[in-house]
Amino acid sequence: SLRSARRGAAAAGAAGTGILASVAVTEAGLRLRQGRWADAKRLATEAIALLDGKTTSADDTGVRADALRYHDIAAGELEGDAAMVNLTRALELYDEVNDELSRSKVLNVLGARAYYRGEWSEAASLYGQAQVAALVLVEQHAQAAHRAGVHVLRQVDHDLVARQHLHGRRPVGRGGAHH
Repeated sequence: SLRSARRGAAAAGAAGTGILASVAVTEAGLRLRQGRWADAKRLATEAIALLDGKTTSADDTGVRADALRYHDIAAGELEGDAAMVNLTRALELYDEVNDELSRSKVLNVLGARAYYRGEWSEAASLYGQAQVAALVLVEQHAQAAHRAGVHVLRQVDHDLVARQHLHGRRPVGRGGAHH
């Protein structure tokens, strides 16, 4: 359980700091999904404090970035956009560890906030950046799968199938054979 992990990491002293922060971030993420904003913010703040100036690995950097992101999502729900002060730093940290998925999530949050403030151009730009980050991730996975010898359905193939389906046609595979 998370409670047991917390006790074990705390008992490990300084060596357990990263684990303790990771547990706090996991709990914060759970509280966000439950709509328990104050608890999520408190747990994210705890993780931020645990790792403040102590991030020595890519894992710690990713945990710190997640904590900053979770903090701002919860703070935004509790206090409004003005309380979302850490997302830019989270974005920088995700860039450091090459985490395109989380980068895309931050850009999407920023885009949604801009949209609801009526800043349409800013929202469109941020959503576009989020899409690019997600596509970079898809390409990274496709390359890794290719290196492993796995066939991957590319986005272009998916878009073709989706358009054909939208227009009431059966998808046609390469070479003209129907699936």
